[in-house]
Amino acid sequence: GIWQTVWMESYSKNAITDLKIKTNINVEVCIDLTSEKPNYKLTITLEDKIIYKSISSNDKQIKFEIGNPKLWDIDNPTLYEIKISNDYDEISSYLSFREFTIKDNYFCLNNLSFQEYKDNNHFPLPINQNQYLIFDKVSLYHF
Repeated sequence: GIWQTVWMESYSKNAITDLKIKTNINVEVCIDLTSEKPNYKLTITLEDKIIYKSISSNDKQIKFEIGNPKLWDIDNPTLYEIKISNDYDEISSYLSFREFTIKDNYFCLNNLSFQEYKDNNHFPLPINQNQYLIFDKVSLYHF
């Protein structure tokens, strides 16, 4: 049954109903918006500094680059704030620049190798890509 408070909200048919953000470490950002009227204002900030600002008329997909972004890292989990608004709605979210890969059987974050350690488990490097699916509690340390 229902175990929490339930409420209904009305919104304009011109509200922003979906947002998809894709980034890569090559500074490219792709944002897909779903709205009947995609006229919007887009602002991306990092540490209260405006990094990117745009006003668009009818685009439902926005592609742009951010020069020299701060990459998300275990020691510095950098998150950029994003605000998108039109005349009827405003939404906030965040994005980051990071890339997870496996190179030569090594797990890599932003093209840097990491060694994986487990609670009471150890396996030698290099490791098989499928071994990541076996274990669930992972701690990563740069080496």
